[in-house]
Amino acid sequence: MHLFRLAWLALLLSCVAGELSAESIRTAEASVARILSSEKIVLQTAEPHRLVGRHGDIHYDVIANGRRRRVVPAKVIVLDVIGENEVLAELFDARGAIRPGYRVTFLLPVSGPASDHPSSPMDQKTGGETASAPVTAAPSARADNPSQPPAAPATEPPARPPRPDNIMQQLERMVYIPGGAATIGVGDRQARFWNESPAHQVTIAPFYMDRHEVTCAEYARFLQATGHPRPADWPGDHAPAGRENIPVTHVSWYDAAAFAQWCGKRLPTEDEWEFAGRGQRQWLYPWGNAYHPEAANSQEADTGGPRPVGSRPKDQSYYGIYDLAGNVSEWTASPYHPFPGNRHPEKEYTQDRRVVRGGAFSVTSVYCRLVFRAHLPPQYAAADLGFRCVIGEAEVAFRQRNTNQKETTRD
Repeated sequence: MHLFRLAWLALLLSCVAGELSAESIRTAEASVARILSSEKIVLQTAEPHRLVGRHGDIHYDVIANGRRRRVVPAKVIVLDVIGENEVLAELFDARGAIRPGYRVTFLLPVSGPASDHPSSPMDQKTGGETASAPVTAAPSARADNPSQPPAAPATEPPARPPRPDNIMQQLERMVYIPGGAATIGVGDRQARFWNESPAHQVTIAPFYMDRHEVTCAEYARFLQATGHPRPADWPGDHAPAGRENIPVTHVSWYDAAAFAQWCGKRLPTEDEWEFAGRGQRQWLYPWGNAYHPEAANSQEADTGGPRPVGSRPKDQSYYGIYDLAGNVSEWTASPYHPFPGNRHPEKEYTQDRRVVRGGAFSVTSVYCRLVFRAHLPPQYAAADLGFRCVIGEAEVAFRQRNTNQKETTRD
């Protein structure tokens, strides 16, 4: 059963998990520092790492007839940390103008000692546990055998976990996407599903995208460095034998976001993802508008599972991104909302769901089109769902400046 058939089950499980959660809630505050475009803004906050992947309300107060009233002109989702006290955020559900200085409020869960759920991707990075794969601590040796003396305290600090390659080394495995004006979506006549329309114009900042989906070998490095819970089908924190170059699957949105944050990148927005596949040519598939069964690892290929990344050379976009039409579908950073001007309401637009893009070995060609939009709860994980990462050109420049400053200071 593939991810589209299991989506309803994941939603049911998320409701049950929500009822059983014993977490309390606290607020975190930020303010609008700069407006980069109609969709991207920079927020200033005292706790940037805690906000990555979180939704917040932009607000200001007005006083009318002696009463104070809060106005919420838009909501945001935080994409990445870009400075010591700054984060990059994407606007959605915008209803009014946004101005620097407006306040932003986030609700963050405060986990109790017995909680199995991380409060943010950063918590997962530092030893939290995911809802999709909770980990139970093993009993101590003394609990199993009261006669055994307690272990002696460690005399040496634990070894520092290995860090990922620096950003310049990672760029060698990424593709530069120049950005610019882009048409996202299609018109009603061309849409196969109503959420794909209407076609609308956006401006995309230049960015770098992973040439391939994140592999099991790459994800294993992350597990070994951080202690993050492993995928459900892994026997340990090493990539299963023979699957090192296969896309990692059985990962939730939270798992994907934690990996991206660990290696200094982020998940792509759905606009970035679609633009990387279609560019200015506006094709429905990476190679053109007609589907070719041999071009991608879809259900028509009858492979029965994911294949090594890049093994279908025809499934390559104009910019050189592989496996966008097949292999495994991919998480994006974007919450699921209607396109501007869409007149076809869906109840899922009001739920906490993330957009999933790209075809997979488990689905037919209609779901492999670059404009197809799936949507799933963020805790969902499946055998045909993976991810890839991006980093903005501005983010690369910012980090390179910081590196240069540190080297200058050291000299």
